[in-house]
Amino acid sequence: MNKYEKKYYKVVEEIKKGKRQSPLTAIRLHCLDCMGWQASEVAKCPSKDCIFYKFRSGRNRSGKRGL
Repeated sequence: MNKYEKKYYKVVEEIKKGKRQSPLTAIRLHCLDCMGWQASEVAKCPSKDCIFYKFRSGRNRSGKRGL
């Protein structure tokens, strides 16, 4: 298990305990899961039609506030 998988499971446990997470954190972890926990692969993601594509870096790249 790598550091991203550990973070994912930690966030899942925090959510189960009632702690809220930012949507960008959730999206970033989803993208890491989708790309086999490889951050370099997330950066090279070819799925431009994915609803999360512009948020995959864990930042809002759209220039708009919120999701």
